[in-house]
Amino acid sequence: MIGVAGAKMAIDFEKNMTKINTLVGISGKEVNAMGKEVMKLSGATAQAPEELANGLFFLTSAGLRGANAMSTLESVSKGVSIGLGEQTDLAKVAAAAQNAYGKETISAGEALDVFGIAVQQGMFEASDLAEVLGTQLGLSSSLGISFQETNAFIATYTKTTGDAKAASTSFGGVMMALAKTTPQMGRALEQIGMTGDSVRQMLGDQGLKATLEHLKESFEENNIPLTQFFSKSQALKGVLGVLGNQTETYGEVLEAMGDSAGFVDKGFQTLSKTAGFQMQKAFTNLKNAATQLGATLMPVFTAIVNGAVKLGEAFTSLDSGTKKLLVGAAALFAFSGPLMTVAGGLVSAIG
Repeated sequence: MIGVAGAKMAIDFEKNMTKINTLVGISGKEVNAMGKEVMKLSGATAQAPEELANGLFFLTSAGLRGANAMSTLESVSKGVSIGLGEQTDLAKVAAAAQNAYGKETISAGEALDVFGIAVQQGMFEASDLAEVLGTQLGLSSSLGISFQETNAFIATYTKTTGDAKAASTSFGGVMMALAKTTPQMGRALEQIGMTGDSVRQMLGDQGLKATLEHLKESFEENNIPLTQFFSKSQALKGVLGVLGNQTETYGEVLEAMGDSAGFVDKGFQTLSKTAGFQMQKAFTNLKNAATQLGATLMPVFTAIVNGAVKLGEAFTSLDSGTKKLLVGAAALFAFSGPLMTVAGGLVSAIG
């Protein structure tokens, strides 16, 4: 039974790893090497190898390769272990952050640390933000808005709404207003001594929070409605959602983002010392041993199944008379044991 269960797990693991070769295009040799690393990581993080393989497939599909892909998978797995999110959700965040800002600018570990603080500080489900965050990061990076400021804006917005998707949409509206200056927006900026280019310059030099605060204060001092610049409702909601009563909170969240380094690793170190994690790790290692046993026994199981198939095909090809003869012989053989037992009992009774 252990061998059969192990074979099933081995098949699932092999299937997910094979997708990396057939659908992503990574060589079979490299995939085999990755498979060994995945099994080691499974034992260390108490995550099922087939789940890790699925996460690795997502990361490699997003363009991550080699040591960076494996390092990202490790960070994602630690995040899963501490309850930050599901494997594919965290893989989306880590891959999107690196693709938008560059792996030289932000590593997977740093991205997940920031995301962890956002989940901690905000009021939303991690999966909700993970699903939409990547759609905003391209423009965010182009405007010079850091990954930390992106998450700080969204986390602050959700403190009153609890809606990460709405926060992401409003953040997108704010970015569009900052990225493209219409004639109406240009006239509003002219009255406070600014232009679209100077706003974007300030955005790159001082950051998103400082830029939004300056615009809001300058417009109010000159009795210019905020709607003259942030004319789209989603953009206006975004600005009002993080400034005003939320300004102090916005600053606190942004400060927490600056102290995010090591969030996931510290959480994992704490978790790894618990008895529950140690037991889960032991069970995972046991399953992995069964998986490896199943992989070893797969050729044997395959041979048995193929033999049974051939026997069935041979029986099917026989004529009806021969089939009846064989069935009768099988029945006689099956009953021979009970018949001999009854006969023995009769002989004993007569004796």
